[in-house]
Amino acid sequence: MNLIYAIINNVNLKVYVGSTKDPDTRIMQHISGLNGNRHENSHLQYSWNKYGEESFGFAVLEVVKFIDLIPREIFWINEFNCCDDGFGYNLAVPDEEMIGFIASPETRKKLSEAQKKQAKLPGSFEKRSRASKGNQTWLGRKHTKESIERNRQSHLGKKHSKETRDKMKKAWKSRKKRYRPGNLKWSDEKRERMSKVLSKAWRGRRERGYGTPTKETLKKMSIGQKKRQDKIRKEKKVCA
Repeated sequence: MNLIYAIINNVNLKVYVGSTKDPDTRIMQHISGLNGNRHENSHLQYSWNKYGEESFGFAVLEVVKFIDLIPREIFWINEFNCCDDGFGYNLAVPDEEMIGFIASPETRKKLSEAQKKQAKLPGSFEKRSRASKGNQTWLGRKHTKESIERNRQSHLGKKHSKETRDKMKKAWKSRKKRYRPGNLKWSDEKRERMSKVLSKAWRGRRERGYGTPTKETLKKMSIGQKKRQDKIRKEKKVCA
């Protein structure tokens, strides 16, 4: 289902407008990124942190054809003046000419040659390696044999006290209970807003035959579930 959606701040009425071919996945990506403080839109992330998740809602503005996704997204961004900090959260207007854009063989060849040329430059690999590793404070450093032995000796014979073990056990139970899907606490109003958006999206998926897992998928899910259960049992033994 191709649609234009909006994320609305119910406190100051600022709006973020976006377009998607897969509404349920895209909405969950937004929620996951914002709750994890890693959303690509820093302006929206700041407001989410300031006002809280309960202050935001999702709405479907328009269901469109694929070819009309970007043009209609641009229309709604301009309609709500979303690129103005005082009215919305969009950082820029998308490029209408990029929808369905496929690079020509000549362009792909030029890009490939440029990448290969860049990779052959002196120090190119080391620079990319350092950039991907982030903090360089301990890069290349190793503990000496004496340091490793001192660290090992300092931990020999040590055991967690009963009080410490009880605290770890309590913390584990609390964390498990908190993040259990059935215990996520959303207000009735938020549940209703999310239901309207997601039910419409899922209805379209069911009509097209999506959403019914195959036997192979069910088998993979079963294997994954057993692995997670084994991991939980091992972590419980450590805390006991």
